[in-house]
Amino acid sequence: MKRALAYCIVLFSFLCMSCEEEDVAEGGIGAPGVELRGVTANQLSFAVNFEEDALNGRFYYITQTSDKASLTAEELKASPYATSYDVNGSDFRKYSMPGLAPKTEYTLYALVAVGDQLSKMVTLTFTTE
Repeated sequence: MKRALAYCIVLFSFLCMSCEEEDVAEGGIGAPGVELRGVTANQLSFAVNFEEDALNGRFYYITQTSDKASLTAEELKASPYATSYDVNGSDFRKYSMPGLAPKTEYTLYALVAVGDQLSKMVTLTFTTE
């Protein structure tokens, strides 16, 4: 009985590990590492780390109220409202987004594109003061 239980635990652990979500999109580009640095009543500050395979790419991000429909990676890249910058070989950058409404829940969407390949999209939800 103990042996069967131990076998089930090992099998369950293996299955859980193999189901973990990876930070690399199907195209192989590492997702940007986005970290909130500060949220005020009307501004968001955040830092981004880029993987080596994204250093010659373009970083896209947009913030919208959380009650709006989620964006896909393709929608983010094509959006005329998205902000984008060339990464230009820098593996760390700081960004800010002014003009937010106070006491409002937002979602930040971010990704890196290298040519036609898109990284996995990163989303962060936050509330202004």
